[in-house]
Amino acid sequence: MAVRLLGTNASPDWTDTLQFISTQVSGTMDSVLLCLLFQTLIYYLWWERNARRHQTSWTSLHQLSRLVDKSMRNRISSLNYRWPHKFEGLLRRWFEIVQLP
Repeated sequence: MAVRLLGTNASPDWTDTLQFISTQVSGTMDSVLLCLLFQTLIYYLWWERNARRHQTSWTSLHQLSRLVDKSMRNRISSLNYRWPHKFEGLLRRWFEIVQLP
């Protein structure tokens, strides 16, 4: 999901990812989306981990990506940015970036 946001800076290393996110130019749509996506991914990964530990249920990767996408859409919609705010096109940018299987 974050390939278009991270570009060639995508790394499985936690430290590299955190450093990249923290050094992004704040105030751009992509940096806002990257932070929101990072928070949402951490939430759902933790949610899935707890479900596996306590309920022995598993969520497929496809279902998990759908949950993250839906959560991102809902969160962006709830921000309610309106023209002439600089982030009023945030949901449109999200649709440009996301390519679900």
